[in-house]
Amino acid sequence: MLKRTIENNINAYLKSNEIKILFVWGPRRSGKTTLIDKFAQKLGVTKYNFDLESDREKFTPRREVL
Repeated sequence: MLKRTIENNINAYLKSNEIKILFVWGPRRSGKTTLIDKFAQKLGVTKYNFDLESDREKFTPRREVL
């Protein structure tokens, strides 16, 4: 029941006409990654995992040398 409620809430949020960022957190091994993988594949969107340094680096401000 809780899983369906969470999925329905995420679906409603993603169907709105706003630019979206979805940040998911919770206890370890609670299905967060599985849920996000499902939505990312279904919607064809990019997913970032901030546990991975390579993904965190994409959002790290850096000064470009001109």
